[in-house]
Amino acid sequence: MNPTTNEYQSILITASSNKADLNLLLDAAENYMIPHHDAEVIINEVVEAVSTWKSIAIRLGIAKREISLFEGRLGSKTLG
Repeated sequence: MNPTTNEYQSILITASSNKADLNLLLDAAENYMIPHHDAEVIINEVVEAVSTWKSIAIRLGIAKREISLFEGRLGSKTLG
């Protein structure tokens, strides 16, 4: 899912929703011909990879105002 300050993505995640929700994404995985277990692994890997986004943004000198815009969307995302 693309980082955005919106609760909704520009494209549909499922056949009927574009809500930026990892659980919806996981539930729709088989529609994209990705087995449920594989999708769960991929999502968890991506969540782990972006888990340090804030410290990286600070280190790169991104303005606190900009960081706060994404904090609600990238803060602590998990499945479940």
